[in-house]
Amino acid sequence: MRFQGKSRLAILSMMELATAKDRKLVTIADIAEHLKVSLSYLEQLFAELRRAGLVKGVRGPGGGYSVACGLDQISIYQIMEAVDDTSHRISVESDYPPGFMWNDLVDGFNTHLKALSLADLVNRQQSQTLFLGQNGREALAG
Repeated sequence: MRFQGKSRLAILSMMELATAKDRKLVTIADIAEHLKVSLSYLEQLFAELRRAGLVKGVRGPGGGYSVACGLDQISIYQIMEAVDDTSHRISVESDYPPGFMWNDLVDGFNTHLKALSLADLVNRQQSQTLFLGQNGREALAG
């Protein structure tokens, strides 16, 4: 199972905010440059994250975005749900047993994503950076 582009970008963007030094505000332009994505596309994505209550923004000079609440209060599923339509499910005829198995797998995956917090990802990223060094972490992300 692969994350859609928007979900992946939203998770990476939230991690950028979560790992900002001294929890300072981060501009969308800085995130776009670091992640090498379109600024206008990222602005649309942040509008969706803001509507979902996951980020908060400050306008004007020195403004930017920050995570709206504690990192342990935001699940990866919430981030994905904010930017992608997660309401769709694999629909298979009810008398086709593999369909039930697939739905169970999807349910299990969603349960895991709901339990996995932004704090968990940040902690894992920091552990990998300590263990592998910055170059090793970039190789894993690529």
